[in-house]
Amino acid sequence: MFVYVVTSVISICVAFLAARVKKGKHGIAWLSAIPLFLVAALRTWTGTDYVTYYYNQSQEILNGNSQHLEIAFRGIILLAYNVFSSYQVAIAIFAFVTIFLSWKYFLKESNNISFMIFVFISLGCFYFSLNAMRQAVAIAIFCYATRFIKERKFKEYVLIIFFGVTIHYSAVLYLPLYFVLNKKISTKNLLMISVIIFFFSSFLAKYIYPLFLGKYMAYFNWGSSSSYNFRYFIPLTFVLGLYLVYLKKNKLNSFFETENAIHKNLTIFAFWGCLLAPTLTGESSSRAIAFFLPGVCVFWNSLYKISRKEIKILSVLLGVVIFSYISMKNPGWILPYHSIFDDYKMSYTEFIYKIYSNR
Repeated sequence: MFVYVVTSVISICVAFLAARVKKGKHGIAWLSAIPLFLVAALRTWTGTDYVTYYYNQSQEILNGNSQHLEIAFRGIILLAYNVFSSYQVAIAIFAFVTIFLSWKYFLKESNNISFMIFVFISLGCFYFSLNAMRQAVAIAIFCYATRFIKERKFKEYVLIIFFGVTIHYSAVLYLPLYFVLNKKISTKNLLMISVIIFFFSSFLAKYIYPLFLGKYMAYFNWGSSSSYNFRYFIPLTFVLGLYLVYLKKNKLNSFFETENAIHKNLTIFAFWGCLLAPTLTGESSSRAIAFFLPGVCVFWNSLYKISRKEIKILSVLLGVVIFSYISMKNPGWILPYHSIFDDYKMSYTEFIYKIYSNR
């Protein structure tokens, strides 16, 4: 826990100071990525993916029995083992791509990224990248691709998303977003669809989810009570509520609306995902919400910048509470930190026991 808090504070502080430097602020802001990158790249036996891939999928790839796995993922594992003789290199590559593309996304939207990084950590996006690292890479690739939605460059968008698919098949879900993220979702539609989802969620869980999820339904049902997913409900409700209040008070100009349309819609999709996820009952259903969370970082930051001091303080306090909740209640994700400098190793039997002993 200590290592996450310290590196997070350092990262946020560096980004905060960078925004107050007159020259070279963009370059200094990049320095804020280094602490979190090092935490992710130097971890060992930390996070479910580390152990699962080390014992299972990496061995399948090395043995040539991995045709069911994504081609770029296989290539990174083969590079790590055959060229560098180290699985740790693959961990570092995944960490670099995730952090680098996320920061490219943040810096494209604003030079003052300290609050975005704060939300990125508070909502668990950083934690997520330590446990679902391939999906985290796919999400980061999408973050980079949002520029092509703004510029209406469909071919470039498809090409980038296709690369994400070669890391994690789930990235294919981003393809249809090209056609909807620039669309305006009115207040009326936001509220109406939210109410429909709330009242018909049981019907969706019983009849619709199985059609779309198929064999993956059991995967999303894995784990204990889905109340864990409600960690998103309060901050997402707060952000959208703040947006609706400012909209009603005419505090949002047309530039704010058009420039933030993509990020606002991603926030709305995250909120709808939050309403839907509990009906899946499993902790893994939070992955459905994670697809949209980077947009929340940008949109919340936009609202934060135009808010009164009291709202800014409340935003920070809310982020700290959510971060503390996630830190205290990580569901079997083996997040006590171990680095390559620790004399620590976990057997696969021990890993399975830690994951399932409280199930």
